[in-house]
Amino acid sequence: MRITLISVGSRGDVQPYVALGRGLLAAGYQVRLATHPPFESFARQHGLDFAPLHGNPQEILQGELAQVLMNGGRDTIRLLGMFVQLGREMMDQLHGDIWQAAQGSDALVYGPLAVASHYAAKKLAIPAIPSLLQPIARSYRRPSIFMPRWLKLGIPFNYLSHLFVEQMLWQPSRSQVNRWLTEDMEMEPLAFRGPFREIYYESGPILMAFSPHVVPPAPDWPANHQLTGYWILEAEDDWQAPAALTTFLEAGDPPVYVGFGSMPAEDPAAAAEVVLAALERSGQRGLLLQGWGGLATDDLPDSVHMIEAAPHSWLFPRMNAVVHHGGAGTTAAGLRAGVPSIIVPHFSDQPYWGERVQALGMGPAPIPRKKLSVARLARAIEAAQGAEMRAQAAALGEKLRVEDGVRAAVALIGERVGQPQAFAQR
Repeated sequence: MRITLISVGSRGDVQPYVALGRGLLAAGYQVRLATHPPFESFARQHGLDFAPLHGNPQEILQGELAQVLMNGGRDTIRLLGMFVQLGREMMDQLHGDIWQAAQGSDALVYGPLAVASHYAAKKLAIPAIPSLLQPIARSYRRPSIFMPRWLKLGIPFNYLSHLFVEQMLWQPSRSQVNRWLTEDMEMEPLAFRGPFREIYYESGPILMAFSPHVVPPAPDWPANHQLTGYWILEAEDDWQAPAALTTFLEAGDPPVYVGFGSMPAEDPAAAAEVVLAALERSGQRGLLLQGWGGLATDDLPDSVHMIEAAPHSWLFPRMNAVVHHGGAGTTAAGLRAGVPSIIVPHFSDQPYWGERVQALGMGPAPIPRKKLSVARLARAIEAAQGAEMRAQAAALGEKLRVEDGVRAAVALIGERVGQPQAFAQR
């Protein structure tokens, strides 16, 4: 039985599906990951078949307009709209790629930017299972996570905020989706209101890949919205840290990790200068992640080391604290490691995760990227040394490490699509 996982986005959007794919492989399924070409080797090194989807998220995130907006303090809604517009340019090709990736599949599991998967599955008469890395389900009790964090709406405006964000995603792409459905798929066009009710509220299980310890389910979420826990990609048993990294870690106290993942900086050298000065002011050693242009410097003190990459599940538990952009996956890894997190959100869902980390007592108040300074970052690093915050982080980390979100998701998928023959014969 072949299951195709379909993920559109950056490394943080793809990695949880690689973790899920490994779990499905272990359960006896054949697994294909459909995502962007830069992640082909990542998928294959974990044993997954690969199908390409049009687009390169690194090029989009490092485009001039994206950099200006992410570093210029524009609001999240405008940023969301900008990326929708960018997505329109590659949507026609993306729909065709999703259709090709679905061929020969017995079921599809897909993320929220790949809703064409739902209709590909309908055409093929196979199950389609939506999955969410963020709590974007409609609720009267909570506003959309993409709304400005200072905007307190209340009932019924909370619910309307979800409809508003859905329509921001849907209306710019409505004509393209309906053209694909009618001309290429020979299916009925979708109504003006879009596909969201059919997909998320009138179908089978929705896999929500985050922990109820971090995001308790809203009391009005329907029963088909299933919180599985995080889909964590554990480091391979044979993964070996580079010798220089091991030497640095053994040479002193645990350092503070600083990395902004896929989020580019307008001036990577200037960003690195802020980080280095904040580490010096707070008296901490540092481990910097270069990322996609987020930090860059050729002049590091002995107390700071830079790396290109390392598995978060291995690295973060060895840190004093972690400073990052607040992507869903990186936030999960930081919380699970049981060390304080300092969130520097750039856009999208990142301010929401920064707010959750603070509310859980796992870190200080988030520092928006446009307000990042030596003084603010140094104060946050110093706050992360507090005994109460460290105890809170350790306690929640223990709870999250007990969870097995991949196992829970594999079980729900098995209930929906059936067990592979190899598994059934065990």
